[in-house]
Amino acid sequence: HGHKEHEMGGVPMNLWTPHYDLPNGRLHLAESKRGIGIFSEYIPFSIQEEVCSDECQTPLLSLDDLSKFYSLDIYLKDEGDNPTGSFKDRGMVLMVSDAVQKGKNRIAIPSTGNAAISLGYYGGIADLETIVFVPETISQEKLQQIKKRSLLMFDKDLKESYEHFFEFCCYQF
Repeated sequence: HGHKEHEMGGVPMNLWTPHYDLPNGRLHLAESKRGIGIFSEYIPFSIQEEVCSDECQTPLLSLDDLSKFYSLDIYLKDEGDNPTGSFKDRGMVLMVSDAVQKGKNRIAIPSTGNAAISLGYYGGIADLETIVFVPETISQEKLQQIKKRSLLMFDKDLKESYEHFFEFCCYQF
């Protein structure tokens, strides 16, 4: 995969662009595996099987009225059935798997909610300490969920959370 460095609001951001070689036609799923692990043959990352949960077991709903209106088959993937109720669970399995594979015992992220909730869930499965950098303006509902599984670091806004996160990672990891 390619790596490019960008800047967002004065904060350097690393963007990874994985390349997937998918076959034409039907995918062959690893039915003996759990969660996103069923797609392991097609994902260019190593997935730690013990980190997988029930992510990706979400329904595909047919949107009949829109399908008829546009004369197309239109579907909606209901990601609310993922373990934390977010599509972020899919990627978080990969991030936590990478940390486990590299022998890390803690993992951190700046977030305003869903990514942090997912990190806490999957970090807990892998027995990792999870640290989350959040803005003071985070909703109380999300804050309560994050507090269940992660240590919290509060910042003025999300930009400051990113800056604090990068500084923390330079000295702690």
